[in-house]
Formats: sequence, C-alpha cells, structure tokens
Amino acid sequence: MAKQFLFAIAILAVALPAVTFAAEFLVGDANGWSPDYDYEGWAKGKEFRVGDTLVFKYPTESHSVYQVDENGYKECNIPSTIEGLTSGEDKITLDSPGPKYFVCGIGFHCLKGGQKLAIVVKGGPQGPTNKPKTAPSPAPIVGPPNVAPSHAPTSNDSPAPGDSDADDYPSDDSASPPVVASVVSPPPKSNGVQRMEYTVPMVVATAMVALVNVL
Repeated sequence: MAKQFLFAIAILAVALPAVTFAAEFLVGDANGWSPDYDYEGWAKGKEFRVGDTLVFKYPTESHSVYQVDENGYKECNIPSTIEGLTSGEDKITLDSPGPKYFVCGIGFHCLKGGQKLAIVVKGGPQGPTNKPKTAPSPAPIVGPPNVAPSHAPTSNDSPAPGDSDADDYPSDDSASPPVVASVVSPPPKSNGVQRMEYTVPMVVATAMVALVNVL
C-alpha cells in the first residue's frame, strides 16, 4: 500500500509542473488599487492569460474600477454607458485575449494620480500541448485478381468433317458414362474358421501321442 502511495506521489510530481492553472493577480500587490502608484511597472514582466483573474482591492467608496478602451485609458475618459465596480474587492476574469484597460472613476485619480492599468492578455492557461490526432489512412482493399473469362467453345470451334482428330475421338453424345469399379472387401473370417486354425494342430498332436503310446 505504501509503495502504491509513493508511486502516485511521484507521478503527480512529474505531471503537475507541466500544467499551469488559471492565476489570480492582486493589482498593486500590497499597495492595492490607489493613486500615485506605478501600475505600468507592476504589470511589466507578468504574463496574463485567458481565465486569469484581476483583484482590485481598495477602501469602499474611495475608488472604483471601470474597464475602458484604449482612448478611455489615455484620456481618462469614462463613457456614461459603462457601469463601474465599487465593492472594494472587485474581481474581473480575463475572458478573451488582447489588450485590456482599467481606470478609476473617482475625481482626478486617473488623470492626475495615474490610477489606471493596461495589460495584454494571451491565450488560455498554459498546459500540455494536445496535438490533434491524425486518423490512420485506411488500408488499401485488395480484391481477387482479375481472371480473364475462359473461352467458351462455339459452333465455329468444332472440327470440320473429315479431320483425323475428330475421327479418333467419339462425340460427346455417344460417349457412355464412365464405369466406376467397386472394390469389394473380403468378408472377415468367421469365428468357426478361426477355431479351425487352432483345432487342426491339436488333433494331429493328439493322434501322434496316441500312436506313440501304442507303439
């Protein structure tokens, strides 16, 4: 049992490093989501992928989070149609690849305080590459060899009258069916004959003994 457990642990130790699950990033780390912080430097060197989560943590009612386009990021312009997040611990799942932009909508936090974030999201979580399996090509079907049809005799193939070959052999109509000789096995010897083979020598021996006694 212990050996099986250790074997399972060894398999997990080999397999798990090859798989990277979806990650969760705390924006700003210990600083959280606040003005006067270098979020460009924070994002530098990090790899964001589809399925990862961004966590914006800040004091409630002090800040907000709006996801905008590139122009809204540069100009700190927030369209009125966009609804912001204000829970104090907003979690945003990155559900598609490409550039993503986030800004704070409170006062001049974005424009003067630089409270904004730009990242580039790559494909899904890293993991073992699954190569598409190619179905094997079907084996060629080998059919029976093409046999040329035998030449059926026609009336033109029959020998002409007077040919020597035609006279040497009788026609098919006059040919009698072949006679199959039956092999008759000899009847087995009866028990009387077998007894006679042993009785005759005994009679002769008995007569010789009697003759000797007489003499």
